[in-house]
Amino acid sequence: MSKKVALIAVGYELIGLEVFAALLKARGHEVRLFYDPGLFDDHFYVETKHLGKLFSQSRKIAQKVVDYRPDVVGMTVFTETFDWARQMIEWIKPHAGARFILGGAHATLEPSACLELSRADAVCVGEGWRSFVDFVESDDPNAKIDNIYTRKDDGPMLPEAMLLEDLDSLPFADKTIFENDYVIADNFSVITSLGCPYRCNFCINNYLHKIHRGLGKILRRRSVNHVMAELAEGKKRYDFRFVSFVDDTLFLDKEWSLNLLEQYAGQIGEPFYCLAHVRNIDWPLIDALKAAGCARLEFGVQTFHEPSRKHFFGLDESTGKVIKALKMCRDADLPVCVDYIVGIPGADRDSYEEAISAFARYKVQRVACFWLHYFPKIAITDIALEKGYITRQEYDEVLSGRLPSYHMNRFVKDKKQVRYLKSVVLRCKLLAAIGNENSPLLRSPLLIAFYGYLPLVATSAIEFAVSLYQRNYLLKGYLANYRLQLKKFFWR
Repeated sequence: MSKKVALIAVGYELIGLEVFAALLKARGHEVRLFYDPGLFDDHFYVETKHLGKLFSQSRKIAQKVVDYRPDVVGMTVFTETFDWARQMIEWIKPHAGARFILGGAHATLEPSACLELSRADAVCVGEGWRSFVDFVESDDPNAKIDNIYTRKDDGPMLPEAMLLEDLDSLPFADKTIFENDYVIADNFSVITSLGCPYRCNFCINNYLHKIHRGLGKILRRRSVNHVMAELAEGKKRYDFRFVSFVDDTLFLDKEWSLNLLEQYAGQIGEPFYCLAHVRNIDWPLIDALKAAGCARLEFGVQTFHEPSRKHFFGLDESTGKVIKALKMCRDADLPVCVDYIVGIPGADRDSYEEAISAFARYKVQRVACFWLHYFPKIAITDIALEKGYITRQEYDEVLSGRLPSYHMNRFVKDKKQVRYLKSVVLRCKLLAAIGNENSPLLRSPLLIAFYGYLPLVATSAIEFAVSLYQRNYLLKGYLANYRLQLKKFFWR
């Protein structure tokens, strides 16, 4: 029997939900997305509480779900969005007879806590491409479905289904569910693989390797022809002007990567963004990226503090390898964005200053700065609890989703250190416009002290101004989505 399925998302387009929608529609079910734009408080990158509360549409979205009268409500939750998801269920469930299921990173990391702290009926642990469809189609609350757990289940909640190896068997992401709420033409997102071979201590993949042991190959990749067919179909429907490849790291298979870039250059040719790992960056790849129209290559630097890199984050590549990759990209005039983490226990000021110098010297276009956060079940969280970097009470708050955005400090207690780290973040935003690593704007002790007292909005304003100056494609798409949502808010 056909079911009505409500999918709820906040803040950003989610390719996983789009694939689920395609799978369900292929089985004859009715699917509708309910999108909470999270204006000025999207629980990921933007967190302005007063404006967020003023522009909040969460209650209105919840009422729309109630009015839809779905049979099943599905939500993808991250640790930062779990509290939002919990509140949405509280508003909807008393007025709807639907079954609620949570999936995504937080549901996989802490399924028991998700069920205990929310009124969800079930969680999906790990990948659930077929399991979610089975859950929707089952009318038996006691049915045993791989990777799906309910309050009646005892014991460990771990994935049981084999990992899907043939990704070409999945349908293309159904972007029609987002097209009324998202300007897809300005940024067409696509994913070419699932899984990551690396086990960085700060990343969810560290935990996924453990729970998927024995369930098949971790890294799986679509064929180049399958990816190109999706891009061609998307180009025909949306006439997109920019593409984001959102894989954890795109270039693990050199032959596959060069083939993709060659076909992309010949068939699509639009500027694009992608993520790579520094160990995979070499001249053949850089030449292919340039030829295909790469507008921004992003890779993780994380820290220049070598002991933290090796022993805390569990990274194999040295700072020297990072420097080599940065130099190669600068020499090729390939725009680079780096991920950089502040607030690492033990990282000294020399390492932060070294990073600022390197980013300026090698013309990094953008430094995406993140305050270190500790997520459930991740290796660095276990280390932090053992060494007393975080308390058990703080960990319990993380479980409940009470965690600020990556751009806000949560765990550094020393106020003087917080001010210094705030100056590091602000200078990382400035350096793309300054370029000179010895500029007083980056090195003056008085200015460094002054920067530490500035509010987060100042850092955001600087990054916004620099991105405008650079004519950043991703910012263009971001602003287009905000214009759309603000227009809908004021003229609804």
